[in-house]
Amino acid sequence: MRETGILSIVRHGHTSQVRYASFNPYDMDRLPYQCSDEGALVTLLHHWGIDTWSLQQAIAALRKGQVAVLRVVLSEAQLQAYFPPQHAPRMCRDARDEGGQTHPPAPNDSTGCNRLGTWAAPALSSSAQQHPYVTLSAHGWQR
Repeated sequence: MRETGILSIVRHGHTSQVRYASFNPYDMDRLPYQCSDEGALVTLLHHWGIDTWSLQQAIAALRKGQVAVLRVVLSEAQLQAYFPPQHAPRMCRDARDEGGQTHPPAPNDSTGCNRLGTWAAPALSSSAQQHPYVTLSAHGWQR
């Protein structure tokens, strides 16, 4: 089964962080994928079927310090291999705690970061996917 979603790519020095967000609002958050250098990123995007023009535009944006955003179609195996699911915080309930969440995970010792805070793109209606210049107003979708 294939799944359509969005990749967002941010450059951090020589490495790039690639995040995947599904168009499915019920899909779970996924962990980001790290690319060691620009060559590895180009190879990966080419492997995923990103066309040459989009690939060139993404690399140009990253070289300018911008975020590259690309639409992508990946198989379930590719999603699992490159973007494993992020596990939700556990819910606990006992005499001392009236149903609150457990504390967030400790920061990673090597980076000082934890894996909370991944983003997911909002799901778009089929009409919004067909019309890319759709905005959300207080009363709903408008063109």
